[in-house]
Amino acid sequence: MSIVPPEKQSAKISLIGIASQFGLNLTLGFGTLVLFSFLRPRNSIVYSPKQFAPEDKQPPKIEENKLWGWVKPVLKVTEKTLINEIGLDAVMFIRFIKLCQNVFLCLLVFGACIIVPINIFGTYRDNNYDIPSKENPLQILSISYLERTNWFWAHSVFTWLFSLIVYWFLYREYEHYNKLRIEYFKSDEYRKSLHSRTLLISGLPNSMQSDQGLVDFIELIKIEIPVDEAVIARDVGKLPDLVLEREAAVRGLENVLIKYLKGPNKVEDKRPQHRMHLFFGTKVDSIDFYTRKIETTEEVINKLRKDPVDKKALNYGFVSFETIYQAHSAARQLDTVPSVGMRHKSFGAPAVQLAPIPGDINWRNLSMPIAVRKTQRWLGRLLFLALCFLWLIPLGFITTAAQIDNIVKIFPFLKDLLYKHNFIAGLIESWMTPLILAMFVVILPIILRHFSKAQGIITYSETERSVLGKLFLFFFINNLILYTITSTIWDIVAKIKASIDAGYLDLADLKKDLFNSKFLNEIAESAIKVSFFWINYISLSGLVAVWDLAQFVQLTYIWFKKKILSPTPRNLKELTYLVYRYQLMYIFNTKIETGGVYWKAVFNRLIVAIIFWQLTMIGVMNLKGAHIQSVTIIPLIFLTLIVKLYCTSRFDRSTKYYVPDTERAGKPTTKDDIVDKGKRKEQHIFNVFGHPALTAELIIPMIHANVKNQIKNVYKNSKVTETTEPSRNGKSKSIILVEDEDHVLKIQPVEKNELYIFDKYDFNMGYTSAQSMFERDDDGLERDRFGGSEGKSYLFGETVSTATED
Repeated sequence: MSIVPPEKQSAKISLIGIASQFGLNLTLGFGTLVLFSFLRPRNSIVYSPKQFAPEDKQPPKIEENKLWGWVKPVLKVTEKTLINEIGLDAVMFIRFIKLCQNVFLCLLVFGACIIVPINIFGTYRDNNYDIPSKENPLQILSISYLERTNWFWAHSVFTWLFSLIVYWFLYREYEHYNKLRIEYFKSDEYRKSLHSRTLLISGLPNSMQSDQGLVDFIELIKIEIPVDEAVIARDVGKLPDLVLEREAAVRGLENVLIKYLKGPNKVEDKRPQHRMHLFFGTKVDSIDFYTRKIETTEEVINKLRKDPVDKKALNYGFVSFETIYQAHSAARQLDTVPSVGMRHKSFGAPAVQLAPIPGDINWRNLSMPIAVRKTQRWLGRLLFLALCFLWLIPLGFITTAAQIDNIVKIFPFLKDLLYKHNFIAGLIESWMTPLILAMFVVILPIILRHFSKAQGIITYSETERSVLGKLFLFFFINNLILYTITSTIWDIVAKIKASIDAGYLDLADLKKDLFNSKFLNEIAESAIKVSFFWINYISLSGLVAVWDLAQFVQLTYIWFKKKILSPTPRNLKELTYLVYRYQLMYIFNTKIETGGVYWKAVFNRLIVAIIFWQLTMIGVMNLKGAHIQSVTIIPLIFLTLIVKLYCTSRFDRSTKYYVPDTERAGKPTTKDDIVDKGKRKEQHIFNVFGHPALTAELIIPMIHANVKNQIKNVYKNSKVTETTEPSRNGKSKSIILVEDEDHVLKIQPVEKNELYIFDKYDFNMGYTSAQSMFERDDDGLERDRFGGSEGKSYLFGETVSTATED
């Protein structure tokens, strides 16, 4: 079978496209870095919001007047300092980037110095010292044109060498993670937290749905460790919706006050009003409406919060122990055979695990029956697989249309422009498809996050790990496998058609030609050619990373928010959290610190990637006729699995559970991890692990401090006084009391210098938080985090979002 050579112009376009993309990415990347360095000292809220953090959490100081003053502190900071400032999760992310960098550099040295010269020399020898005239001249650097199988011994040897290098890096990283994880268990922050010595028990039978039932369960399964405290979860009914409803009213009052109070001595001529039901509802005074709604809902909430033990018990609860070691020891025992179900077969085995951080719990999903959760998980998996295949339809169409030849077919009038200007044609071909894929990848996590939430996962950190797993699987199945296969098939079909049209191939002999070695070599060549798409994609991804550093979107958004809109003090504080992002040291903030558990998920996917690469090498070598060389690579697959099992068996026990140094040394354990008694009095298990609808502090309206004297003019018929009260962060805050008959409305004036100080207590008291800005409903409230339903008002018969200003 003979294949018609492509036109030389196509080869020229491809070469110019790759070179132009590399040059453009480099130029844009460097330009973005310079612009970032210029803007950074002039926009501290965007680029250095952590300067407003507590002193012990502030990053190293940067010399503001120097253009590149930020580089040295970033490079010189120690890992211990980083862990203290940004947490172990963020440090493991940085270490993962460094791992990829080190692996890439090692493989680059060997590849560029040995493998590439062998490929070039072999191609010259096998093609009579001539350069093959092909579509992409850079393919000479690959194994595309190697015909003699002897050349592939080098590739077989270096596949072994590259695999061993990656094994070594992965082992060292896992070993270092093990040390960091042990230090995390020993840290004061972890040792003083209640969740570190608490177990979550879910799926309890009706007979054990009580505080004493939890204690009886621990005794029943022969865990001979005394329980310190136990609390069963209670049905909070409509309470979550009421708290959300009250918060919506607080935000509504803040919005109308910010527009009514124009300054220290100026108010609008007319008090704000709105209609109750869109266009035809009765007009009401907005300030009075929201004030009354806050007071009324708060009264009902306080009434429902009384006597929580009288509420219906749910199928899960929390059990705490005196020490971290006792809690982790109990969890370890339940992790081993015999399982809970084997210990007691009279009921379905409840699930037992270390309690997550309270703020990490999805309360709606936690109370979901186990059978429903399993059903939803399988349904989510099926929907995900369907998405993988359906996604290929639009992606395949767009990426195919991005090819120059196909663009000319669709738009014939562009033929002269594209074929006469190779630079433009090459740039479109090398940029268009990777850019389209990158845009799809931006949208994809949003879709996958909804899938994961619907699967009944009980924590938000686990939901994010599920999204990570789905993203990897999607990219692996859809982009890497399906796109590569379809692109290879498309290229082969095009070659066959070109050969038939040119008379080099007889259609009657097509079946015979499909199985000869020459055609198999064409398949291998087509598969290798697709790799240049991924080179372009990775090159573009590097530019996206630099672009993210500059935070142009955040910069524009903040300017618009501050200059065009009228943000309330709470909006500005939440805006501070929103821009708590750029580089992990100076902007990014970990929502929930999990102690680096994401590393295990990343490690497993790296193992899958290595095996896939090894299988690819075996397949390509077989297609090129190097059967013996491909066989020598097969043991590597089993060696990769052995490395995975060895790392897991050696490190997982000490990274999952706290193991005292004495136990690791084979000595009797001590109570060296008992938490300070004074600290524990503040950590009653109900206060920490009770449903937030029962325990969270209700948020109060915020106003700018410079207009606080105008509150007397707003509430003329009420008694207005100013006082102070302690906040949960240990500091005192100013409070304005508006007293009217039996109700007292609290308003917090916020000084200008406090607007950009991010304090978690400003947001965690209520249900919504700045952490979840992009996960809220249209009315600004996030319901699933706290188990709210549809936000219907139980007191006013309508939702706050239906009110419109007039």
